[in-house]
Amino acid sequence: MASKRGHVHVPHDVIARQRPGSWTPPPDSPEQTPQRQAILIIRLSTLGDVALASAVIDPLRRRYPHARQVWLVYPQAAPLIAGNRALDDVITVPHEEWGRLLRRGRWLRLVRECRALIRRLRAGRFGLALDLQGQWSSAIWARLANAPQRIGVGPRDGSSVLLNALVERNPTLATPCGEYDPLLWRLGADRVRSRLGIAPPPLAREAAEERLVGANVSRGFVALCPFNADRRRQWPAERWAALAAHLREQTSLPVVLFGGPQDHDAAASILAAPGGEEIVNWTGATDIGEAAALLGRATLVIGVDTSLTHIAAGQGRPTVALFGATRPWRATQSQPIRVLGQESSDAPSDQRPTADSIRTSGMEAIAVEEVLTTAYLLLDRRVDGARADMERRGA
Repeated sequence: MASKRGHVHVPHDVIARQRPGSWTPPPDSPEQTPQRQAILIIRLSTLGDVALASAVIDPLRRRYPHARQVWLVYPQAAPLIAGNRALDDVITVPHEEWGRLLRRGRWLRLVRECRALIRRLRAGRFGLALDLQGQWSSAIWARLANAPQRIGVGPRDGSSVLLNALVERNPTLATPCGEYDPLLWRLGADRVRSRLGIAPPPLAREAAEERLVGANVSRGFVALCPFNADRRRQWPAERWAALAAHLREQTSLPVVLFGGPQDHDAAASILAAPGGEEIVNWTGATDIGEAAALLGRATLVIGVDTSLTHIAAGQGRPTVALFGATRPWRATQSQPIRVLGQESSDAPSDQRPTADSIRTSGMEAIAVEEVLTTAYLLLDRRVDGARADMERRGA
């Protein structure tokens, strides 16, 4: 239980798996110092993975209402969670800046900055560190923070030697929010519900509002998130353009293209295809915080297995996910999310794409008509839900 701000109780008898001989007392036991009263959540990257990991924020706050809750992350992904009021702080690890210092031979400054971050972490007196990344690059920070209880989720590459408790990842994801259900269960927290803890900072939300008004799409729009560097997770450009043309004609909603600066060439292929000329192109025009805020306002989102699709689905937006055979999560009928694609593939996801693996990835089999049918079903469901809500309020 949590008796005062910061006090964390982790029942050691419900931790999934302990390394033999490495047990450390739970933070509220007599063996622990009373000053260690905070939780450090470590998920450094990537954008999509940080978005999915944000599912633990609210359940941990409900489980430990008085504990300080701090997230350690790389700067690129920090805007996804910077506005979440259930977090007391977001600390960034400037790994790219440190890499530049290393290449320039500026050793003294690099050492000073590393030591400053370590001092800041230790000053937090964390009683519990949760390594949600499962790699050396994340587990080392749990150890450097001097947290007595260090729990890793699905650790890889031998990083478990820096931890003293291990929990497996959820192997059968029913939702974008379910990867860390085993960890939450082991901590005695409730399982994740239907939304992630994505919360862009106020400046990002303000920028999103200005962009919506300026483009005259504040009344609703369809967001397309078609970009992934892995060719097995791509859908043909001409199908995106045809999809956009049909959606504009049938819904009268503007269609907006989302992506990063690296996606300009791929975006140009979609815009140049028949039907793509009227798409609103925001590829590379926003940072990740503003993009998350914009996707949170979308009427409908259609995307491949990419961080932006996860971000939209995790905010509860009606989403059609074109996953082919990758299927990072599945969706239940109770949610406004539908997943299209085959169940499995013979091509391992970590191998270099080949012509055969692209053909068997399941993406080529997804037809424009199937996506449209699924999209219209979600839109009809949303209209019915809004009508029912208005009727309840009027009753």
